[in-house]
Amino acid sequence: MTCSGLGTATIQSLQVIRNLRVGFSREHHHRSLSLLSACVYVLYHMALPWSTPTRQTDTGAVLPFIPNEIYIEIFDSVLPLGRFGEQDAEAIDTLMRATLVCRFFYHLASSRIFESLVVRLDDQSNATGANHVALDSWAHAIVAGDPAAVNAAAHVKRGVLIGDRHRDRKPDDIIARRTRLLTQLPNIERVEFVNCAIAPAHIAVLLELRGLRRIAARDCSWVQPDIDMANWTGDNGGTVNPSAVALGEGFSTQGIEDLEIADHHYVLDSPTEWACQVLATASQTLRRVALTDAKSLTLLIHAYNTRWDAQPTCHFPAVREVHLQLPSQYDDELRMFSEARTCAESFPALERLVIFVEWPRDMYRRNLCGNSRGIRPLDSPRKFAHSFIKAAGVRMQNLHRFEILDSRYDSTYMFFKRHITDDLLHEMVDKVCPNLEYFRFGPLEWTPHLGSWKRTMKSSIDRRDIFE
Repeated sequence: MTCSGLGTATIQSLQVIRNLRVGFSREHHHRSLSLLSACVYVLYHMALPWSTPTRQTDTGAVLPFIPNEIYIEIFDSVLPLGRFGEQDAEAIDTLMRATLVCRFFYHLASSRIFESLVVRLDDQSNATGANHVALDSWAHAIVAGDPAAVNAAAHVKRGVLIGDRHRDRKPDDIIARRTRLLTQLPNIERVEFVNCAIAPAHIAVLLELRGLRRIAARDCSWVQPDIDMANWTGDNGGTVNPSAVALGEGFSTQGIEDLEIADHHYVLDSPTEWACQVLATASQTLRRVALTDAKSLTLLIHAYNTRWDAQPTCHFPAVREVHLQLPSQYDDELRMFSEARTCAESFPALERLVIFVEWPRDMYRRNLCGNSRGIRPLDSPRKFAHSFIKAAGVRMQNLHRFEILDSRYDSTYMFFKRHITDDLLHEMVDKVCPNLEYFRFGPLEWTPHLGSWKRTMKSSIDRRDIFE
């Protein structure tokens, strides 16, 4: 391939690209991208033609034109769009070189190179020994307004902010940097907070990102704002935070479709908590909800109510998928289903329900080997299914897929096959899910029209199958 008219500037840029290969690794990924952004900025302002490159043989004969769609397929084979977290040095190196060919290749390559931005907060010491917070190099350049970095930031579709929620307890400086960074990502579609202290300022700036569709909070805490309680109002003895409701309504207008709360050390505490009210108010446009704590689901359903027996005020009319993880230790195995009717009514359009269950570690040993203390040889999975049928009390008319997963099911699938019988499954379909098309219990699959179990092709189950 050739592209005329580049001259000395192209040769110099090629030298920069070649030098970037030195020391390029996963650990130095973002440092390399920071340097690359400057190079791409220079290339972008060069006299590169937009058209695809011409092709010639060694003798100079012109080869037939290749449609742009073919080039797009080639780039997808190197690094498909949307494959966040799967970038590698070889693919990036190939794409970096492609940016030099023409503007069309620059556009295809840079949108893949800069698609994902992962930002970690680091402690750095100055000469006096005082600590201050710094962002990763590329992110720092974006916050500082560096033209090259800002130009590359326009390609970012996914941003991951990794912090320290314990240090974030006085987050003014950290919040300012994060919010400044987010405002410089105009085309971002997905924001993930990891181990952060999330404040109202974070939520407010997300409302400015018109293309945002997915929000995830993993192992985060929620900074409670200082608000005059006298201005709060509510029904049924509850309280409503007006600023939280305003933020949530902003999300509904914005069209947020995907919400994930995967917190293992901290969960939403109260239906009146500002974060709960923001998320509940934003529920009108959500299409997928993923939670690692059953309590969080109950809180969202009962948002604005302080009495647990009050009628829920929150509905998720557009949600098609719910992914939920149950705890490994049960005080009451039926607790999840005590409000199943409420859950079903709150998700009228639900098509897929995925429950990730972590049974107690000694459960299999007790049930496979018997138990001298009189405990029935495993009944928990069967009890689980019976409880779902008994407690639901309302039909999930649109539910097509129901999956109960556990990473430890693989070695005991025959045991579950004996205890979860076809009669029990048909009862579940008749009473709860009349339109069910697919049911999975661990490594076993069952469909109503076949009426028999079969082993899944994928034997192992990873929690990441649910919570990305």
